[in-house]
Amino acid sequence: MRHRNLVFTALLALFAAFSAYSQDIGDAFGPEFERYINSGRKADPLTPQVFGQITDLAGRSVKSAVVSFIGLDTDEVVTVRSNVFGYYQTADLTPGKTYIISVEHRRYLFLLPSLEVTVGEQPIEFNFMGESVR
Repeated sequence: MRHRNLVFTALLALFAAFSAYSQDIGDAFGPEFERYINSGRKADPLTPQVFGQITDLAGRSVKSAVVSFIGLDTDEVVTVRSNVFGYYQTADLTPGKTYIISVEHRRYLFLLPSLEVTVGEQPIEFNFMGESVR
């Protein structure tokens, strides 16, 4: 029983120390840190703003295609690559802004190589289809 009390006391002391440490971190950064954290400029990285799949005309995935997001009103450029299954996604766009989305690959010509989209609250899905040039 004494051993349990010592373990409980040690855990309680660790918790108290961690609580004090986390409070010190919040105080050290102050209101600027809170404004940055709560600004909402970027989306949750686990929730993509724009996503989709890149395939050829037969429905096979196109890996390593470059998908670029170019801001119309800003100098913002975000570039991602499709994975081995042809999927791409990004959560690095500014909500409310309009982007030109383009896709390129050295072995494919795409039927719709670029389009315009305004990023909002809900995720947007765009799938691209390309024809092999080799």
